[in-house]
Amino acid sequence: MGFGRDLINSHEGLLKLQDWELKLLETVKRFMTLRVKSDKEYAALLLSMTQQTEKQEAADYVSTVSKRKRPREETGGWIHPGPGGESHITSRSA
Repeated sequence: MGFGRDLINSHEGLLKLQDWELKLLETVKRFMTLRVKSDKEYAALLLSMTQQTEKQEAADYVSTVSKRKRPREETGGWIHPGPGGESHITSRSA
């Protein structure tokens, strides 16, 4: 009848299918390994950029604060903040 021949062909077909599935899983494993490595590098670079930005923002803040002090020092105290937060220039008589 052909039952034995069909069984052998089916067995070979199943073995080929399992081999193909193993190759696919190995490919997926390589891909996932590369993806994890890439994500770790991206996270490290993002952290580095964030830290650099924070340092720059802190330096800019210190620079801005020091610039705001200078006009008052240069005017010799002529500019005084008013009660509403606005500045008033006091008159100095010589």
